[in-house]
Amino acid sequence: MILETAILNVRKGEESAFEAVMKTARPLIAATPGFKGIELRRCIEIPNRYLLLVKWQNLEGCTSSEWDVRGWVDFLLVLTAYIVVR
Repeated sequence: MILETAILNVRKGEESAFEAVMKTARPLIAATPGFKGIELRRCIEIPNRYLLLVKWQNLEGCTSSEWDVRGWVDFLLVLTAYIVVR
């Protein structure tokens, strides 16, 4: 199993909306071949910071060009509406 991680800083005050959108966006990434699971964990010290954990069956699953690229792009677009880029 491969565990992909990302630290996401969400715009302050948008945390609840972000969490709700993440629940609805899950099927977009779940349709990707090799996808095993996803978790979103909120930081205690910095409430608008999250740890995103994406589990893949193997390395090929998270790097394959056979992905449902449209679903992955749509998933990322959902995230970027709430993420603070540094």
